Amino acid sequence: MVRHARARRAFTLIELLVVIAIIAILIALLLPAVQQAREAAKRTQCKNNLKQICLAMHNYHDTFGSFPPGAILRDRHLYPYCSMQGSPDNDSGAPWPVLLLPYLEQTALYQTFSPEGSWFPRWDFRNGIYVPQNYTAQEVDSPPMYRCPSNPNASKERYILTYYGCQGGGDTHLLVTYQDNSGIKANPLGPCYSTAPGNPTGRMFWDNGILYTNSNTSVSEIRDGTSNTIIVGEQMYVGLKKVYTDFAGSGNSFHWTWTSGSRAHPGGNPHHSSLTATYDGINNPSVTYTHAQAKEIGGAARAHGQQMLTFSSWHTGGAHMGFADGSITFLSQNMDLAAYRLMGPRADNRVIGAF
Repeated sequence: MVRHARARRAFTLIELLVVIAIIAILIALLLPAVQQAREAAKRTQCKNNLKQICLAMHNYHDTFGSFPPGAILRDRHLYPYCSMQGSPDNDSGAPWPVLLLPYLEQTALYQTFSPEGSWFPRWDFRNGIYVPQNYTAQEVDSPPMYRCPSNPNASKERYILTYYGCQGGGDTHLLVTYQDNSGIKANPLGPCYSTAPGNPTGRMFWDNGILYTNSNTSVSEIRDGTSNTIIVGEQMYVGLKKVYTDFAGSGNSFHWTWTSGSRAHPGGNPHHSSLTATYDGINNPSVTYTHAQAKEIGGAARAHGQQMLTFSSWHTGGAHMGFADGSITFLSQNMDLAAYRLMGPRADNRVIGAF
C-alpha cells in the first residue's frame, strides 16, 4: 500500500503578523525594564564615585588637619573676595579636584601638573598668550570617578567635572550686594553676591560652607553636624566646548574643565569652575534657562551662572549629595527649599530636621 506524504501547511500572512506583533509587544514590555536596570546601575556607580571623593576628602583632612581649599586666590590682601579682584590669569591656584588626586590613587596624574603654578580659569581658543604651565592640562581626561555615567557627555567629553564642592548657601536675607570693587561685605554670615557690570547671571561667592575660596575648614568647625552639611554633590551644568563655541553672536570660543581654576576679575566678571551652593532648588536654577532646556543642549551652562547656584544631575527626580561625614544621600528635587538651603552652611546653628 502506497502512503501519500501529507503536505506541510505553511504559515499564513496573518499568522506571521500575529507572531511579529507578539514579539514587538514583548520588546516594548522588556525595553523599559532594561533601561531602568541600566540607569539603576549608573546611579549606583555615581553614588560610589561620590563615596570615593568623600573618603579622599577625609584622607586629605587626616594629612593636613583640614579639608582642601575649594579654590585658591593667591592675592590674599584682596580678600574678602566679593568682587574677586585680581589678575584673571595668574592669581588662581590648583582647584580642589586636582589637590585631591593623590588621595584617589591618582598620584601619577597629579605629578604631571605644577601645583604651585598658575591654574587658568578656562581654555580659551582666542588667546595665544597663555603660558603652557598647567594650561594644556585643562584638556586632560578627568579621572573616571569625576564623571557621573548618567551624564551623556561622560564618555565623549572627558574633560568635564560632574561633582562640585559646596561653598555654602542659605536664605535670601543673607545676600549682600556690593556697590563697588572694595570687596567689603556688611553681613559676616552672608555671601558675596556679584552683580557687577558684565555679570548679570547671579554668580554667588559664598564663604559659609566647607569648600570656598582659600578655605581651610576642619571638622571641628562644622558645628551644624557633619551628617547635615554637604561637602560635594552632583552637577550637570558643564562648560561644553562645542556649545560655547557655537553660541550665536557671542564670539565665545572657550570652555572650562575639571582642572580649571577660579577666575578672579577686577572688572566684575569672576566665576568658580568647581564650586556651587545650596541656594536655588535642586535641578532648578533661576537664571538663563531651565533644567529641561539645558538637557536639550547636553547640560551646558551658559555665562557661568547656573552651576554656581545649585546642585543638579541627569538622574530623574533629584541628585546625589556627599555629606561631611562621608555619607551619600539622594535628595529629591521637590524637597523643601528652606531645608535644602540649610545644608550648605557649616555653622549657622539652625535645625534642619528630617530630610
